[in-house]
Amino acid sequence: MIDLAPHNPYGLRLRAPVLAAAGCFGYGVEYAHSVERMRAGAIVTRGTTLAPRRQRQPRLLETPAGLLISGGWHNPGVELVLAKHAPVWAGWDTPVILSLVGANA
Repeated sequence: MIDLAPHNPYGLRLRAPVLAAAGCFGYGVEYAHSVERMRAGAIVTRGTTLAPRRQRQPRLLETPAGLLISGGWHNPGVELVLAKHAPVWAGWDTPVILSLVGANA
């Protein structure tokens, strides 16, 4: 076990120091059957806001240098995410870190 927050009174003990970066695996459940969660120290979810947020503009824009991902954090809101996914996460051996996005300072 590796403690990634040794000075935090609650700690952050993980099996491995590698975390799936925010949003790479959505909320984790989308890839639960195709990715070995056990190898990651934790999964960091896609950005989630307090209230649901819909995005109207395109999410990807092709440029000569590659793809740009538009911001906006289209998501169903924290209440729905927790109600829908937390029971699934509770059965996993790999911790899930919910990435929260604020609307203002």
